[in-house]
Amino acid sequence: MKTSYSGYYNYDERYVKINGQWMYRLALLDIKNNILATEKISKNSKLPTCKNLFKRNYKTNIPLIAITTDSKPYYRSITDKLNVKHQLGIFHFKKRNKYMDKKILKRKNKTDQEELNKIQHYILK
Repeated sequence: MKTSYSGYYNYDERYVKINGQWMYRLALLDIKNNILATEKISKNSKLPTCKNLFKRNYKTNIPLIAITTDSKPYYRSITDKLNVKHQLGIFHFKKRNKYMDKKILKRKNKTDQEELNKIQHYILK
């Protein structure tokens, strides 16, 4: 069966038990078509493993435009090397911004009041 992919993916990993052994299921899901693009079962979910999964998709001429991930820092380096857009999922984006905003709010004397009000607005959402 021939499938066409959009190029927009969500990356996710799950810790699953297979034959009594804990493994990671790494998956790239096509967001627009709501289908699985590729997956891999691995003993770890570290940088080389993720990089190989993304590259495999890239090398098989499946379009790769953007990937949405959680907030592990090495995802950005992989997408940069593949020249692919990267974004955080909504939950991770809000979590990261909330943390950064609180750090900025502590520096009140170095930030103007208008900017502080905008930051406070986003924290309360």
